[in-house]
Amino acid sequence: GGDERVVRLACESLQRNVIGANPSALFHLFIHSWNPSLGALIDKLYRPRWSRHEPELDNVDKVVSASISLATMLAARRAHEAATNESYDLVLALRPDLVWYRQLLLPALPRAQLWLPAQCCAADVGKFGEIADSTDAALKRALYLASRDCFGRGLLNAVCTTSRFLRMGGGELDMHMEREAEFNYYVNDWMFLAPPATADTFTLIAQHHERYLAALAEVGVHQVWMHFMWAAHVHHALRVSAGVRPALEAGTEFNLVRLITSARYCRSSIVVPNVSDALPPVRGPMWGGMAKVLCSRAGAVSCAWESPRCSSIAIEGPS
Repeated sequence: GGDERVVRLACESLQRNVIGANPSALFHLFIHSWNPSLGALIDKLYRPRWSRHEPELDNVDKVVSASISLATMLAARRAHEAATNESYDLVLALRPDLVWYRQLLLPALPRAQLWLPAQCCAADVGKFGEIADSTDAALKRALYLASRDCFGRGLLNAVCTTSRFLRMGGGELDMHMEREAEFNYYVNDWMFLAPPATADTFTLIAQHHERYLAALAEVGVHQVWMHFMWAAHVHHALRVSAGVRPALEAGTEFNLVRLITSARYCRSSIVVPNVSDALPPVRGPMWGGMAKVLCSRAGAVSCAWESPRCSSIAIEGPS
């Protein structure tokens, strides 16, 4: 399986917007995949220090597979450090199907213990967000103004809720979710940056998969997605909720190849009057304020990429 075009596109984007954008940094690439048929092409394009391309594991779900892949890559990096007496300052772990719209400038990153993608979501009442009629009316008005001034689909940004993503799994998967999970158990899982010691802790997800499932089940999260696993890891294994900071913003500054045409947005200067009245209130705990930190644009409007508003920003599209 796999697609050569995706491999080439992702590699070109990484070289241009990450590696080439940081000329003072030395990048060594360590790659693990479950795709032997594309292994030769991947190695030719990326020229990694280490790579392994294995057949997919039988009867293993995607989260376990991805966790094993990440752990294998991190182990290879540690072995390389031990064999060469080299050490690395930072680990960037990422999916192989990302495209970057904006340069990831490492010196510009804020001080943090761990960097995750920034991400806001469409304003969502959530499971526990019973709102007053006045707020409901204000939200509907805000969504109307956002779409009107975007000349198309408009998104009123808000902090992401866990229940929103559970519902995406189908049915009423948020039925048994506890209140404490609403603003604490979702993070974007496309990539992370961390010092090596912090990055290496992510191997625990593969080593103790059942414990992570049990921790999520305690708060009623029964959908097995890496988004939820990483959130549990940050809060309970690392305990660095307050030390997380955003890197680039998912959807507007980088994206999955498969979402380029369906879920790409640009930032806008559209102002919704009295927007604070339209945002559903945050009810329930938010550990370390992490969810708000990762959505610093709550109340701002983003427009769908295909809208005239995005097209008008620059000849080659929004920056």
